Amino acid sequence: MFHNLALLNFDVGGCLWHVLPHLLHRAPNLAVLVFEKECDEEDTSIIEWMSYEDVPICISLHLKTFHFIGFKGLTYELEFVGHILKTARFLKTMTVSSADIDSEEFRVLKELLMLPRESRTCQIAFS
Repeated sequence: MFHNLALLNFDVGGCLWHVLPHLLHRAPNLAVLVFEKECDEEDTSIIEWMSYEDVPICISLHLKTFHFIGFKGLTYELEFVGHILKTARFLKTMTVSSADIDSEEFRVLKELLMLPRESRTCQIAFS
């Protein structure tokens, strides 16, 4: 357990999405999650985890800031971000960063703004 972990910068360079749920369940006081995705390979394991696992305590009770770097607008990325928005009660800021925003990604970013949010104070920013 990582009780004192408040900030996690998780780099998915090797497409290791499946590791994230295990870390989140062992970091109950996590307040800031920076998620950096460098690979283009689609990995639906994160979606399967969200469907079958309990929401980690850190997301539902402590997460205040979430930053997704390397967002490409893929369906599973949108579902992942939507899951965070739907379950993080105290989320204040979500930032989605994308290097190249084409017309399809722009449509997806607009779609993000329409996703339901558990936190009434959450602001979504794009960079």
